[in-house]
Amino acid sequence: MAVNVLLPVFLVVGVGWLLGRSLRLDPDPLAKLTFWILSPALIFESLRTAQLPLEHYGIVTAFVVAHYGGMYLLSLPLRRLLFPDNPAAQAAASLTLVFGNCGYLGLPIL
Repeated sequence: MAVNVLLPVFLVVGVGWLLGRSLRLDPDPLAKLTFWILSPALIFESLRTAQLPLEHYGIVTAFVVAHYGGMYLLSLPLRRLLFPDNPAAQAAASLTLVFGNCGYLGLPIL
């Protein structure tokens, strides 16, 4: 099972490395393509083909709402404590506490 998962990953990495060495490609367009097109398509397709019982969607939704709500409530006193005289920094602190940098966290699981 691990070979079925890891082999395609290493093949893609190897092809990317070879193309990068031989063609001298600019990574910016490829990064934008991956971030804006390929990753959302992979996530959408994985969700579309997932065979989960209907009650799991309710559990996931409840967890997400509880997580974001809890992190927002946690951010309220912390942002005032850390940035007492700077409303812009308070707003930025709330955003960074509520929405973590986990954009690619679940892609290996998919």
